[in-house]
Amino acid sequence: MSTDDNSTKNEYPRPYLTADVIALGLGEGGDLSVLLIKRGRDPYKDHWAIPGGFCEPHESVEEAGARELEEETELSGLLLEQLGVYSTPGRDPRGWVVSVAFIGLVPSHRFGEARGSDDASDAKWWPIARRPGQTPPFELQRDGEKTGPLAFDHDQMIAAALKRIHKESDRYALGLLPEQFTETSLREAFEAVLGEPLEKEVLIRVLTERKLIQGAGEVAGERLFTRAPASS
Repeated sequence: MSTDDNSTKNEYPRPYLTADVIALGLGEGGDLSVLLIKRGRDPYKDHWAIPGGFCEPHESVEEAGARELEEETELSGLLLEQLGVYSTPGRDPRGWVVSVAFIGLVPSHRFGEARGSDDASDAKWWPIARRPGQTPPFELQRDGEKTGPLAFDHDQMIAAALKRIHKESDRYALGLLPEQFTETSLREAFEAVLGEPLEKEVLIRVLTERKLIQGAGEVAGERLFTRAPASS
């Protein structure tokens, strides 16, 4: 292998780099939902897709993901966690494109901030209905409308995100909640992340014993909780 810098630059082709953000939140009724944008240009014009785009030379992939999310949905300030790298040849009809996917949690009080902008003609939250054993293992539908096939390999990214949050349910469920939350909201968040019904009192007892939540009073006849301070 040549060690000459100029020779290396000319000899080896380089892929384009993109960042995509799977933004997850809790909709009305506690449904786990994913934020999608409708693409306003080719490829996949008018298809629903995860917010994202190309990384600029002066920014990291994390910065690119945050920028694209804000440009396309007006959501900003989310903590992004890397999910995985997607590099299957032919995944993008524009050429050799490698994508780094991130998960971003949108607390319930910020759920209504998202709206389509830039090259996204629309942005909507889509409730996620799990479909184990199917490909993909979920369905996205709201008000009788279905997304249809998603752009690129974004169905694979969402499927991977669902596996991640299920595996680390405590962190992700609590991350979907505001600073203070009711006992009902707590149960809904964990049910949404795990995809199964839970006994509220058992859940509260377990989380309290593990020092993940603590009481914060009452409101309208419901107990209030906050996240417990991290132990030193």
